[in-house]
Amino acid sequence: MYGCMPVFDPKLTCRKRRRSRSLGLGKFMHKILYIFGTRHEYQRPDPKLAKNQVAAFEDELIKICSKLSICVLSEENNIEAQKERGLPDSIAWKVAQSISISHLYCDPDRAQRNVAGIRQANDVRIAGFFDDLGEDEIASQIDESYKLRELFWLNEIGKKGMWPILLVCGANHVQSLAEQAGSMGIQVHVLYEDWHA
Repeated sequence: MYGCMPVFDPKLTCRKRRRSRSLGLGKFMHKILYIFGTRHEYQRPDPKLAKNQVAAFEDELIKICSKLSICVLSEENNIEAQKERGLPDSIAWKVAQSISISHLYCDPDRAQRNVAGIRQANDVRIAGFFDDLGEDEIASQIDESYKLRELFWLNEIGKKGMWPILLVCGANHVQSLAEQAGSMGIQVHVLYEDWHA
């Protein structure tokens, strides 16, 4: 599909980036990740949200993707979660389709979580209660699980091989995700820690 963004011309479209990569300009490329922290109810959307709040979220994604020449709109979400909520598509997926860029659900489904040893925060809390763990130990185990999950996202994003990428995720992941991505040599820009309309 598309390639990376050359440093010398950030206004190139994703298609032109592919051409520059095929011309041997890959050594000038950077992996750039923009992080958009928010609440999950905007992604799905939650019926409790007013239509103008959902529209504001859509508009903000479109504006960012256009301004930053985003090639991939990725999100902490998966098809399994969408189906469980009776929703065919997420807002980010719809936005990506409307502006003709790639979309990526990067969150692992249940089977992938089991294989990777990723536990949901509520599962950690329940197990901690029955194991008589203190709050600090439970919090530590949740943090470790979040790090594994965020690493999964970054690996999925890396498989796409298209940059720059906008990742929409829960506000509770923003700082940890930014640190992990930075340690992997990815240039990170946090756009919002907790966006809301």
